[in-house]
Amino acid sequence: MEKKKGAGIRTAAAILITVLLFTMSGCAFFDKIHTRIDPRASRISSPEIVRNLVMAINDPAAIGDAYEAIPESQRKDISYSYFYEYISIISSIGSSRAKIESFEYLDSEENKLHLEKIYNKVCQKMPTGTFEETFEPYGDLHTVRLIRSGNEDEDIFIYISEDENKDAYISANWVMHTIAIYNYIEHYFNMLNSLNSEGIAVLIENKPEFKDIYSPEVILAKADYTVDFYNYKVKGSTDQFVLTSINAFFVDYLIPEVLSNEGQQIYSRHVGAFRKTEGDIEITDDIPQELDNSLITLNVSLGQMLRCGVEYDNSAITRMLGKPVRISVIEDNINTVTDTEGNEITEKKISVQYKGVHLIFDAYFKTDGSWSGKLIGIKLVRNSKVSYSACDIKLGDPEDSILKRFPMIKYGEYDLEYSNTTGKYVLSYFVKDGAVSDIYICKVE
Repeated sequence: MEKKKGAGIRTAAAILITVLLFTMSGCAFFDKIHTRIDPRASRISSPEIVRNLVMAINDPAAIGDAYEAIPESQRKDISYSYFYEYISIISSIGSSRAKIESFEYLDSEENKLHLEKIYNKVCQKMPTGTFEETFEPYGDLHTVRLIRSGNEDEDIFIYISEDENKDAYISANWVMHTIAIYNYIEHYFNMLNSLNSEGIAVLIENKPEFKDIYSPEVILAKADYTVDFYNYKVKGSTDQFVLTSINAFFVDYLIPEVLSNEGQQIYSRHVGAFRKTEGDIEITDDIPQELDNSLITLNVSLGQMLRCGVEYDNSAITRMLGKPVRISVIEDNINTVTDTEGNEITEKKISVQYKGVHLIFDAYFKTDGSWSGKLIGIKLVRNSKVSYSACDIKLGDPEDSILKRFPMIKYGEYDLEYSNTTGKYVLSYFVKDGAVSDIYICKVE
């Protein structure tokens, strides 16, 4: 009888120790033990809230239990559907799907620096209030780092609020704003997947500066370019993008594989969305404008062209354009060399001028006056009879024509750089009174 009694006492003690260990460890045994908090409890501690969140993140089947275990006063105005969606979003962060094995609260200094980093990123996107005003809707935020098994370097953050009485709760504003920004970028991805340029254009118009300065045609050109970029340059589908971070203000995804313009290299890039304090959301997707050798090419006639960096002689230029109006020396006696026949030839920088276009060469002159050299610059000149174009844009064309041709460049910034094996070149459009006034293509040192 005494032996049975002693065994019972030892069993009870072992159970008690196990419970105490779980309670004290705070972050362990998530995969083996599901805590059950009395739903009638008026309040639970901040770590208990986090434990229930982690339980739900680790096991979708436990989301309902976790929701019920958090007293209503500490998840106020968060419906079960919102809670479920929020947990699903947090669960999808990172490339790993390993379970959360521990968590830690950032100390006061780390927490301040972390929130200031968010605040500074907000300030970069739009004018905002003070730090306190920006975070006021969310209470006193405390940042918790969740650590996945075997992947300690992939940070996942969740945020627990405290009210003026230092009572912990989950901010409904934070949860709903996080869900809103996540759903917005998912909508963007859906538009890309369905090649819906009109839908993308509507999202692009959400940037007030775009709507104010770009015509509907330019915005649609931006949308078309965006769809083509994802269709032809991005490898894989949007469900292969990696959610790297999300909070109530912005979301960031990593696109693992993107083809370079030449299609020979693969790089990664980021796309995200940004929620403004007044509630609007903007996509942040800085797609590069693809530039090629058409930037440094002058189409002369059907099947004939002149390209910077290519060597021509005076007879070839005459065959294509006829006799020049004038040849002017810009820089004389740059260099003197001897050709294979023993003749001295002198290098000069010259301007070969025609009606409608001036061509700049680094040219070597022979003693008989003939020359050959590399084309290093093109200047289009207004002429009533002859009208050349650079990338299908002529002098006098409306400014919109530049933005339609190069939809991803910034308004007013019309210096486009292109490099190849012969050097670095810049195509520059100048605008006056809403129309293209000058066009230059030149090699830069």
